[in-house]
Amino acid sequence: MTIIIRMANKNLRELILGDSTDELIEEIQQNCPNIIKLSLTLYTTSFEKLLPLLSSSKLEFLYLESKFDSSALTPNFMQKFAISLPKSLLHLGMDLGIINEGLRLFFEEYGNCGVALYTIELYNYLLDDRVLEAITKYARKVGGLKKLKISEVNTNISEKALQEAKDVISSVVLL
Repeated sequence: MTIIIRMANKNLRELILGDSTDELIEEIQQNCPNIIKLSLTLYTTSFEKLLPLLSSSKLEFLYLESKFDSSALTPNFMQKFAISLPKSLLHLGMDLGIINEGLRLFFEEYGNCGVALYTIELYNYLLDDRVLEAITKYARKVGGLKKLKISEVNTNISEKALQEAKDVISSVVLL
């Protein structure tokens, strides 16, 4: 796969990888400066390697999934992750198994970056009111967030918090 990534070089604009390794992430960073759509399934060790790629990219769409232990996704890491996301990003989808505190801190930090996402998709999280309130606050602060898609499974969100989100975000969809 690394040979294909090297050969694609500046022509590669979209990449979907089911099993991403540290080596592949480094190859993408070094050889694919024009990539705008990236979907990765990550191993725990790959998360730190992802940060330099994100901060140097022109990504507009990012989807990250982890099928494995997400213990590396601490609240501290999630703050670093938020700072690393490119200003060009419009769509963010995550299925990472992040604890609520980490997800809440991510949106608080990301709001401070001033980047306005158009769509946020969160899958398989145990979301609660505090996380939804952080997302709503983010949307209010930066503007631009039009769609929020969240997995309804295992969520613990009150009608009040859901309504507040709907008052700020054009489309809030429970999947």
